[in-house]
Amino acid sequence: MRITFGFRCLLATVAILAVVVAYGWYSLQHIQIDASGLAPFVNKLAATVEVATLSVHRCPSTAEYTHARDRKVEATMLYVASIVDFYETTFGRLPHSIADLDKLPTFRNAEQLNGQKVKTNCSIQPMQSIGAYVVSCGAKMPSPERLGPFLRGVLREQTFVSLDGTEVLYVPQTKGCS
Repeated sequence: MRITFGFRCLLATVAILAVVVAYGWYSLQHIQIDASGLAPFVNKLAATVEVATLSVHRCPSTAEYTHARDRKVEATMLYVASIVDFYETTFGRLPHSIADLDKLPTFRNAEQLNGQKVKTNCSIQPMQSIGAYVVSCGAKMPSPERLGPFLRGVLREQTFVSLDGTEVLYVPQTKGCS
């Protein structure tokens, strides 16, 4: 019996294919994937999707308007609070100051369009220990000593309040709501 050249090529192809399949199967059984480097990318993608779909997680409370004064200033404070929430979703922590918000390209672009008004007129006071923060726009932020006793009384509600003649927005912790 004589083996033709075509049959030898077919046998060689089948043998090579069997080796490739065996190697692939063995590789897939012993593969180890390190996806830890993807976490920052996934967090930024999730934050972008939350903002695009307006589904940023918040505790179920609304801002109280009992101490309402200047609606434009209050709207600005609510805007800053939404950017702080976006920052927290993106980076996993509250910003230390209003200047930290520049790390968000969206905020940086908006600030350039409105003439740096939020950065120059607003400030935030993060309360890292309780995950809350206070926003003030158009006036000087009350001192941390003055905010401390106030924050012990306000725990769960987002609230506009007047302290020492300055209207501020208190924003409670957004993670782990009950």
